[in-house]
Amino acid sequence: MPHVVMVETQPEIHPLLDTSTKSVRARGSSLYSPNTAWEVGYTGKDIVVAVLDTGVDDEHEFLKGKFIAGFDCSGPAPGSDREINPDDLDGHGTHVTSIIMSTGGPDETYKGVAPDAKLVDVKVLGDVGKSFSGQLIRGIEWVIENKDKYNITIINLSVGSDIEDPDGTSAPSQAANMAVENGLIVIAAAGNKGPGTQTLTAPSVAEKAICVTALDDMNTINRVDDIITSYSSRGPGGNGAKKPDIAAPGNNIIGARAVIAGNASNEIIMMSGTSMATPHVTGVVALILQANPNLSPSEVKQNLLNTAEDKGETGWDVDYGWGEVEAYKAVASALNVDFRDFDEPLSTQSLLSLEKIVNGLISQLLITGYEILMPGGIITIIAVTTVVVIDTLVYRKKDEFTIP
Repeated sequence: MPHVVMVETQPEIHPLLDTSTKSVRARGSSLYSPNTAWEVGYTGKDIVVAVLDTGVDDEHEFLKGKFIAGFDCSGPAPGSDREINPDDLDGHGTHVTSIIMSTGGPDETYKGVAPDAKLVDVKVLGDVGKSFSGQLIRGIEWVIENKDKYNITIINLSVGSDIEDPDGTSAPSQAANMAVENGLIVIAAAGNKGPGTQTLTAPSVAEKAICVTALDDMNTINRVDDIITSYSSRGPGGNGAKKPDIAAPGNNIIGARAVIAGNASNEIIMMSGTSMATPHVTGVVALILQANPNLSPSEVKQNLLNTAEDKGETGWDVDYGWGEVEAYKAVASALNVDFRDFDEPLSTQSLLSLEKIVNGLISQLLITGYEILMPGGIITIIAVTTVVVIDTLVYRKKDEFTIP
């Protein structure tokens, strides 16, 4: 072949945000469907997340319609603070936000963990991704003051401080704790100072915040091969405190790329870090709150830790905390239901009375689309969707079944 310099096989290009949302069992997949959070109806609908970062390009196709309110406190003094829709000239905040709530654009490939969540954009970092802790603290204080006005329930902190703070007593860590005490759920990045131990950064070391380390999902949906990244900071906290709390995918994550304000785009970019792991957990928290908005911050945190898939040493460890975040089980726990697969007809559930069955079916929104037939005292449930809820048990529909 004249003029041909080289011939090689073209490798596949994988949509890595698409992989990670499936890996945490939020989005349906060939491996985990139908046992995923989205497939039981939870997508973070109308849950409002405050992202404290470099600003967000909410004109990006992935983030259109997300913006609720904004605040810019990235300047050196409080006098420059103002409510505004901040721009993102760095790109970090846009990428982080897309992991939480991207709609994925027209083809929906790069959807975030909670694609129906909403955004409050709080710019605490300058246009080169740096600021002082005072800006972060002012941003947290503004969210506390305005949480009821904008229905904010979650703060995402994919930021870290260089301050020595092993005990979580620095000003940024105290601000994070104050936010939790005021009813907000705070998720914070562990930092990228690994692989050594005791390298966690503030405010992730705050006692009441949820501290997140980063996993490499090896570009597979299967969670078995997920492993801590070399750069992720490790615990423990001061005096052996059990920090970090949880781990999530954070390596080579594709998400939205910010562009100059006024130029809507659908460009993408790959980033890595605990900054990328943190919004995966934030997205799962949005799913939890949609399932049960009455949970307190401490209850949400305990839910995450109880349902995490253990990694590394049994129980808590310095790399993974209590394990890898698991959206499906977290939603089930929030609903206080037991998700079960079944192969046998539900006649095996003979202890459930007909009255309980009917009342359970009618009272649960999850069974919208089911037809209930009662010929000759037999209830036949014909599935249009994929889930049937009876009392406090959720059963997967595999075939038409009858209940005597």
